[in-house]
Amino acid sequence: MKLRLPALTLLIGIAATSLLTAQDLMRAKGHYYFKPSFIYTSYDEVFDMDGERKPTPDATHLRFNVYAEAGLSERWNILLQAPLVVRNEV
Repeated sequence: MKLRLPALTLLIGIAATSLLTAQDLMRAKGHYYFKPSFIYTSYDEVFDMDGERKPTPDATHLRFNVYAEAGLSERWNILLQAPLVVRNEV
């Protein structure tokens, strides 16, 4: 019983701190943030389990992502994180 009270106090303190600092991350009404990203990878060999290089068919991976946030009000945000284009060729 003696250990439960400090553990519970610590848990409540962490939760309260997390909630208070999370409010700083909100976007104001009418404000937005937009971040596109592009990833391209191409290879023709891989490492096997022994650490030796092993030839493989040419492979290409392409991805275009978007991350966006918009403030709907002082208390509500909308968030979008999605791949727009994904292309894998072997």
